[in-house]
Amino acid sequence: MLACSLMLSLEMVQLGIEQCGESLESANPKKQRLLNPAGEVRPEFLKEAWKQDQKSTVKLKVMPKLSYVHLHPNGFEKMRVNIAFQLFGDEVIKGLSFYSEEISVYGEPKPTVDFIKRINNLIKVMTSRTPKTALRNGSSQSKSLLDFVEFINKWEESSKAINCLGYLSKSTALGLKAGVAQWVEAY
Repeated sequence: MLACSLMLSLEMVQLGIEQCGESLESANPKKQRLLNPAGEVRPEFLKEAWKQDQKSTVKLKVMPKLSYVHLHPNGFEKMRVNIAFQLFGDEVIKGLSFYSEEISVYGEPKPTVDFIKRINNLIKVMTSRTPKTALRNGSSQSKSLLDFVEFINKWEESSKAINCLGYLSKSTALGLKAGVAQWVEAY
């Protein structure tokens, strides 16, 4: 039950980000992006880092698992949890750091990197399989979940100030909060 909740929450985050981005682009000629308390989250950083990784003449890549499907998923691919896990994985964080100079042409990548780190941490906490990293009451993992809920709440509040531009869809936010809250209550 809890695993299903996690997968649903992550699917909803991925779909919510894409839907929000599409609706913001169509509603705003400036093409505003996903805005959270840390700043603007822009998919251009991921796309440019991936392009830089593909240009590499060396066969070693910084983000070998990242593919075109991760950045341009079709309707069915948007529902694949493994794609979401890889998109918010350590490999992407390292790639964004490695190509930071090249991707900075689109602005400051730090808010995007921070957002991906938050989702990555959420995935790690909720999918732990070892006793050492297991979710326990009062543990650092439990604190991470509570911090994430606080982040979502701050994000929602800050988005109200700009008429909900740059926030997840209501159903995505509600599903994510409910999923994380279920984990917090269970442990």
